[in-house]
Amino acid sequence: MGTKKEVKLNLDFNFTFPSDEVSFSLSENKDLVFAIKDKKNNLNLELIVGLQELLKILKENFEEVFLEERYKGMQEMLGFVIHEIKNPFFALKNVVLSYHYNDESKAKTIKSLLNRIETIIENVTIFIKGKDIVGKPENLESVIEEVLSEIEELKNHVFQHDFEIKREYNSDKVFVRGDRFLLKRAFLNILMNSAESLENSKDRKILVRTQDTEDGFIRCDIEDSGCGITPENLNKIFIPFFTTKTKGMGLGMSTAKKIVELHGGKIQIESELNKGTRVSVFIPYDK
Repeated sequence: MGTKKEVKLNLDFNFTFPSDEVSFSLSENKDLVFAIKDKKNNLNLELIVGLQELLKILKENFEEVFLEERYKGMQEMLGFVIHEIKNPFFALKNVVLSYHYNDESKAKTIKSLLNRIETIIENVTIFIKGKDIVGKPENLESVIEEVLSEIEELKNHVFQHDFEIKREYNSDKVFVRGDRFLLKRAFLNILMNSAESLENSKDRKILVRTQDTEDGFIRCDIEDSGCGITPENLNKIFIPFFTTKTKGMGLGMSTAKKIVELHGGKIQIESELNKGTRVSVFIPYDK
């Protein structure tokens, strides 16, 4: 018997692509819902989780509960929610991606939306649990290039504006020791912020530049010509759940900082309102 598979997630998209076998939708919804139903509409599996509501509570009370035992309890609750979400999400992702789509543009849009959901899940996972570093030599420029390719792919499916990306790779020491997945996640979070900041800019450019430092680090600067950040908000940029956006949860930069520090590095940020922002990532090179 065939099944009808539905996914509804609290994102900023409203997209539906029906077929005889798969119904895939992303819509505004307070709850996170995964459901698998047969043709008679009998519910075989349903998982309903108020993820956004839980994140909202944690965000609103973060400073108050940070030093209290309640914070640990909220982390554990959030961890349970993410654990319950992950398996059905990735199972449904495999179903959706395995379907043959005649429209290439729709296929790319679906992939981009799924990747965005996955980014949210991974950011929350890293924030609440951290992750053990399985260190091995990684070419940092190669890592950055993979992320830039993802950003380029997102231009037509997530961002509502075009922009130019320039590279200046000046570092002689290209290898760092670390976790490739986590490094990609950190740079993706930073570059997503840069790209989003360009929406209302006339000169939409991002510059990625690497160079060696005298104290054993590879420095990577990510500069944008975006809207910039006020001095007041700049001091809060790495605080979990802090955001000035109407979209998003405010975990991108705090997660990036945590990942960089797990690699023995550091992250700095400079910004001028209406002129742009520079994020500098320092990671020890592999000796």
